[in-house]
Amino acid sequence: MTSAADDFIKKAVELREGGRIDEAVIAAKRATTVDPDNANSWWQLGLALSEKDGAAASIPHFKKTVELADGFAYGWHRLGMAYKKTAMLDQAVECWEEAIGLDDDRIDSLEALVEAYRARELGLEEEKLFEVLKTLDAKGKITLGDVNTLGIAFHKRKDFHQAIRCYRTYAAQVKGPVGYFNLGFALSAPEVSQDSDAVDAWRRALARDAEYEKARTSLGQILPRLLDLRGKVLSNKEALLSQDQWYAYYVNPFELLNLTDVDDPFELDVKVVQKAKKSLLQEIELEDGLVDWVPGLRIDKSRAIKVADEITGDAQYWHHIVYQNKPLLNFMSRGDIRHFLVDKDESPIDLLEAIEDFGDEFASKLGESFAAQFDLVFSKAVERRNADIVECMLDGRRLVAPEHEDKCFEGAHRQMVRVLEPLQLASEKSEKIKPSVESVRSVLAQGNIGKIIGSLPSTFQNVQNQAATLIRSISIDAYNRHGDPDLAKEILVIARSLAGRSPSVLHRIEEDVKTLDERIKDESKDEASLTYQGASYSITRKGVAFANQQLSVQDVRTVRWGITVSRNGTVTTQAYNISVGGKGANVLSLNWSAYKDLDAQRALFSKFVDAAVSYLLPRVMEVIKSDLDSNQTIRIGSAPVSKAGITFTIDGWFSNKQELCPWHRLRSEIENGEVIITDSANSKAKIALPLAAIDNAIALHLLIKNHS
Repeated sequence: MTSAADDFIKKAVELREGGRIDEAVIAAKRATTVDPDNANSWWQLGLALSEKDGAAASIPHFKKTVELADGFAYGWHRLGMAYKKTAMLDQAVECWEEAIGLDDDRIDSLEALVEAYRARELGLEEEKLFEVLKTLDAKGKITLGDVNTLGIAFHKRKDFHQAIRCYRTYAAQVKGPVGYFNLGFALSAPEVSQDSDAVDAWRRALARDAEYEKARTSLGQILPRLLDLRGKVLSNKEALLSQDQWYAYYVNPFELLNLTDVDDPFELDVKVVQKAKKSLLQEIELEDGLVDWVPGLRIDKSRAIKVADEITGDAQYWHHIVYQNKPLLNFMSRGDIRHFLVDKDESPIDLLEAIEDFGDEFASKLGESFAAQFDLVFSKAVERRNADIVECMLDGRRLVAPEHEDKCFEGAHRQMVRVLEPLQLASEKSEKIKPSVESVRSVLAQGNIGKIIGSLPSTFQNVQNQAATLIRSISIDAYNRHGDPDLAKEILVIARSLAGRSPSVLHRIEEDVKTLDERIKDESKDEASLTYQGASYSITRKGVAFANQQLSVQDVRTVRWGITVSRNGTVTTQAYNISVGGKGANVLSLNWSAYKDLDAQRALFSKFVDAAVSYLLPRVMEVIKSDLDSNQTIRIGSAPVSKAGITFTIDGWFSNKQELCPWHRLRSEIENGEVIITDSANSKAKIALPLAAIDNAIALHLLIKNHS
């Protein structure tokens, strides 16, 4: 069924296409009059007026079109273009976004949005631009210039895999150095840490522009470490693979056939190849599988024929590339890791360019062999805890396609169970025995565990998570079971260094650190310090520091304090004393006198006393209880103290007698600077202990109070 306006619409189209624009406008207007609800009528009018009077004239009619034609993506696009031409960019953007919402294949709208977002404030539109560029990239419609922009956007978001892909694409097609510099920048990021690859990229940037200072500076910063690593690896003469493991995954046909003088593999003489095959098979038969010109190779006829046939197969070119690159050949055949070491002055640019020129062809032809050999060598390095080789192999030049990456680390993943065993044992041990920062570091140093785990790529994130979690559990034990928040925090810092690639684990650790900081702050509120006669004195939760002497809380054995008041005429002098004893005869004393500002001096002294009560006294009481529990009798002043109680000396008519008072009958009060201890059942039993003169008098007072 045709609309009443269809004839006018048809006429309008014919007239516009024939260049008779004025008549086309008249016909389209007749169509809108006859059928005002026909979207096509308004569409044709908008198209005609756009040609006759310009974009502004078409806008009302395009708007009417999209109102009537639900889902007309192109209509929204044209409306956006009309707004753009009239400098109404905000409205244009809304139209193009609507068009994309209706049809995400509208490349014209996507490209228009890219231009528009760039024209507006980037701070507001950066995320939108990123999303549009991703869409164009996925559809294979992104411009070369925008590929680099997209790479930078991925880089900012730490999506390094995608950033590297974009930079590679850009660098391969643009002559300048920027693409390769950006590529090196991404490869050298700590989250990627393929520093050897970064060196190659920056050297390729300099090959394009020798004056490109950014690349030269970056090289200067990173090369020393890599060259030092090279020296360490080469100085270690240990071979990772035994000779019977050579050629497990790769035998080069050019090497096997002894074709040493081939410049162009595509111009191989068939007769030369046949002759080489014949000589090879004869050698194998005469030497029982050995090949004189290929050291360490023992091969049977069937495998030899299969390898030799590849000289003219699909992988011919790549076999020749490998044969020409001796470090790569020796790695793929014999496991020699020189392929991964950075040279002082040169990079294998010819190899890299060949791979770049042929896209993914190397990976498709030889990638599996390379990955399998990588897996074998890398797992051996992990098994032997050779952190230097692990590091250099991870630094770069792996030549492995993303689809083969998992294959590279299969063996290493299995090895990680054993690598983590010492950490697992340390975590279990920390429940009963207080750990230390040194003990945790010692475990990580054992077999280079920490260095190996820290250098692993993102595919080992679960391993890194597990390592960080085990160290975190040690930290938790340090606080919950052993009451040491400072130690717990120090251990958490170690855990954090291994959790850098795991946002979830890192978040938990950061929350733990925040909690510990709050606990430490709270526990530090009673700390006291002063400077007297040029020396510093302090009592903190960690211990005592008087002048140049220090005593940890764990080493404290005795404590006492007091004030002595003396008068000389109208002048009153107060002498303040705090004495702390450690193991043996190690005693730290803080003494000072004052005759003015006595209130302030007393306040300062009280602060030190509070610090001693908070941090030192609990340890002293812990030591005393331990001694008593082991059935020792200790003397505090004139008081013999045992597990059973305190023995009093009772004065008699003719002699004194010793009488044991059990703990439950003991009473203790502080009067005039003395601890007065009595027996509730015997008024004659009494001991007075001056606080200022008797070590641990205050501790005994508290012990009695706790028993009453």
